Amino acid sequence: HDGSTVSISFVVEGPDASTEVFLRAVQLSGMYLTPLYNLFGEGKWKILFLDAMLPDKISSRLPQRVDLLAVAKEEAARKSKEKDEQKAANSK
Repeated sequence: HDGSTVSISFVVEGPDASTEVFLRAVQLSGMYLTPLYNLFGEGKWKILFLDAMLPDKISSRLPQRVDLLAVAKEEAARKSKEKDEQKAANSK
């Protein structure tokens, strides 16, 4: 990528477990001096990946990595399909 990239990881804690989330993003076109880009530019970033390490509650195996972007896309596609089906049912 010809723009600046950022990689971060952070812990998300829940009532039953915690998980580590990994994110990598690249700045889209604009000023590439990061503080100026975010304050005076568009401040737009493209997420390259967003993964979480989820613990396996059923067995004591190692945590598994889950692609949260893929999960979000699947959920959006499912909701869109349900909406289309509901429109079709209501138009009958």
